[in-house]
Amino acid sequence: MRRFRAVLSSRFGPLALTLGAAGVIGVGCTASRDRDKPPIAPYTVLRSQDDAARAGNYPNLDRQTYDTLAAALAAPPGGATAVKPSAEPARPLQILAVSGGGQYGAYGAGLIVGWTATGQRPEFDVVTGISSGAFVASMVYIGPKWDWLLTKVFTTTPTEGLIKKQPVRSLLTTASLSSSAPMKELIDREVTADFCADIRTQHQRGRRCYIGTMNQNTRRVVIWDLGAVASSGRPDADDLVRKILLAAAAVPFLLPAVEFDLTVNGVNYREAHNDGGTVCQSFVRLPPSAPTPDPADPAKRWLAGSKLYIIAGGKVFVDPVEGRPDVIARARGAASGSLYALYRSDLWRLYAVCVASGTEYRHTAIPQETFVTGSAFEFDPVAMTKLYKLGYERITCGDPWRRDPPNTSPDEAELPRVGFDFTLPPAPAPPPR
Repeated sequence: MRRFRAVLSSRFGPLALTLGAAGVIGVGCTASRDRDKPPIAPYTVLRSQDDAARAGNYPNLDRQTYDTLAAALAAPPGGATAVKPSAEPARPLQILAVSGGGQYGAYGAGLIVGWTATGQRPEFDVVTGISSGAFVASMVYIGPKWDWLLTKVFTTTPTEGLIKKQPVRSLLTTASLSSSAPMKELIDREVTADFCADIRTQHQRGRRCYIGTMNQNTRRVVIWDLGAVASSGRPDADDLVRKILLAAAAVPFLLPAVEFDLTVNGVNYREAHNDGGTVCQSFVRLPPSAPTPDPADPAKRWLAGSKLYIIAGGKVFVDPVEGRPDVIARARGAASGSLYALYRSDLWRLYAVCVASGTEYRHTAIPQETFVTGSAFEFDPVAMTKLYKLGYERITCGDPWRRDPPNTSPDEAELPRVGFDFTLPPAPAPPPR
């Protein structure tokens, strides 16, 4: 026990002292600062749409999926509610969902630019993004003319170009380990007036870009219609677009939350938002103009012919840890394992949406056998360039898309064990030199 305490003291003593100081000193500072800010909005508002969004009556895609699958399963064979193509299908939609992944998002950036080079890249009706995927999604949304910026951000930006590590100061002032000032400077510099004008143009054409963040108080995902915000006519509309993109990448505890002001019944309130990747890894939302199920035939595939493309900022399964991990590695492994499991869960949910609605499912991720250096939160231009080239080459030299959800291939399924003796197949011979 003494040895255990000594190890804890030597490894975590400084951090514990820092956290303790933040708890004692920071509470007073925070309380003093918060007196000058509007109060946090009521819970019923925090989890609700704003008035403009509610008037738009955005469809509940998860509910539509549930109702359609339930109707199909309950229908007798050959019954009137059996799943069938629409007699007059609506115009198919092209949908892209981009997950988070930090520096691993370079894979998706390279794939998008390579897709442009093939001449086969769709003009997406809907684009969604979480975390670093929010940057990718916003640039995909406004078109191939911005591919140069996608390349620049995901091949040349080092960690210090996004994050300033200052744990003591940040803990005392923003309850985080680092400052996001470099990232804010990058967004302010690159998300120009022309960038925001192009967002408005695409929104007016009927296309949509949805960005996910996490509300700190509800710890639920919040979906922002980026084009609607840019087109709101507010004098600070462009700044709000930049703030949403900053919040989307503000990893909780690592980076400070981004605050937004709102009014409820004429009273001013505030919200704090972080990276939404801890509660949602990939999602789809559709605009009010999207086709909807037919109440007279609830099992009919209302999005027949549409295509959903999902790009992972990483792999489908976390890489194994070699040897016996220490306590830090175990904690980090538990967190990353949960996020990867969340992503696979999101993929299954989106696959169910596709099955119910008649949408074609397409998914791509970094191949499991690919050696990737560094963590998601380390932005190494050399490593990112390799991932960028991998994405570019996979789509320009072949078909990178998978058409089934995870855990369905033989090498992915978790099978029950009935003993402790194993026979492994021989390792493949190395390729000739």
